Amino acid sequence: MDKGLIDYHVHTKMCRHASGEIHEYIEYAIKKQLSEIGFADHFPMFYLPEAVDTTYYCMLEEEVPIYIKKIKNMQEKYQDIEIKIATEVDYYTGKEKIIKNAIKKYDFDYIIGSVHVVDDWCIDDSKNIPIYEKVGIINVYEKYFSALKKAIESKIFDIIGHLDLVKKFGFRPNKNISYLIDPIIESIKKNKVCIELNTSGDRKPVNEFYPSRYILKKCFENDIAITIGSDAHKPEEVGWKFNDGLKLLREIGYTQIVKFRARKIEFMDI
Repeated sequence: MDKGLIDYHVHTKMCRHASGEIHEYIEYAIKKQLSEIGFADHFPMFYLPEAVDTTYYCMLEEEVPIYIKKIKNMQEKYQDIEIKIATEVDYYTGKEKIIKNAIKKYDFDYIIGSVHVVDDWCIDDSKNIPIYEKVGIINVYEKYFSALKKAIESKIFDIIGHLDLVKKFGFRPNKNISYLIDPIIESIKKNKVCIELNTSGDRKPVNEFYPSRYILKKCFENDIAITIGSDAHKPEEVGWKFNDGLKLLREIGYTQIVKFRARKIEFMDI
């Protein structure tokens, strides 16, 4: 793996669907010669519809200060790697004010915005796979990208996470979806939001990074900044397939990725 790389999308077991101790993630990052690791665990989703059982999706409100304190302790303990404190926040239409008020209590290095919930169900939970057929694949895609566009326009987030997550289980519309993608690219550019190359898709049924090469190419052509993350939920997933990810970015034309400090963007060469 290229030395000095960063992994900006790492979870902890506090989200209830990851495993391993925080120090194990850090030590694995050091082993892989990363210069930075950014913890971005799932922010409390108390504002989602009651029908969405968030029991295994995120931290509780009272746990956020504990999460931050734990990572700060790791920052003091590990001096040979930079450790960033961030969070992944679920966007939900109409809850922008609630989300803003909730996250402004904390000083994060960056905030990843994601859409996991469409209507009242989580699109990346395997138990909900039958809903895709029930609702209709193209309808799910349209609802997902509509919410994602609103997330981008909310100006709440620094990074948009796993941009085309809706493909996770390999469900693909039977028609061209450029009419959904193009407005997303335009909105990202207009609102100066960063995206991530999320390598976790390689571990999922879709067997493809998020977002697709097509979307990455569109982003590059529109001068959209990008970072990289493994979406690790186990220590050994830190830096997952980063060599392949970097190769892809370079093939497309990217020569830099971005990192953050106190929500201020910095560029680094790849």
